[in-house]
Amino acid sequence: MSDKLVANLANLPTVHAVKNPAPAKALSTGVLAETRNNLPDGFVLGYSGDALIANVLPAGADAWYSVVAGTIPELAIEIWSARNDPERLSALQTRCTPLWECFNTWGGIRVVSEISRMTGIGQLDLALPLQPLEQDAIAQIDKALQALKVSV
Repeated sequence: MSDKLVANLANLPTVHAVKNPAPAKALSTGVLAETRNNLPDGFVLGYSGDALIANVLPAGADAWYSVVAGTIPELAIEIWSARNDPERLSALQTRCTPLWECFNTWGGIRVVSEISRMTGIGQLDLALPLQPLEQDAIAQIDKALQALKVSV
């Protein structure tokens, strides 16, 4: 969303936060601060897109709307906790690369659905047109989870 749109939304009495997709390139603290210039105190600038979230957390995002947090909460907590430590966050992103590649290839919702099944959280029935993943995709997700030391 443009800064102008965010500012307009922030002026609505029932809107207290926005959710933007995480950018493909790192967002600077200055850019985020500029966005905040026209926002009321306490307005939440949040971002989604687990595979790209490291591009915005160090800039001072207020919230992360994560899909992985519901299935691998320990990983999400570790990433969020590293938001002010660029070296640690970079190392985590590197560790997560196989998982983010799965997200990018098959879509986060489909991958998380499979992780939910694999970890015993439960079976999620995806709405059509989303389809269950093929065995080669499941094998790649399993390999990514093993690299992250997630029990399946």
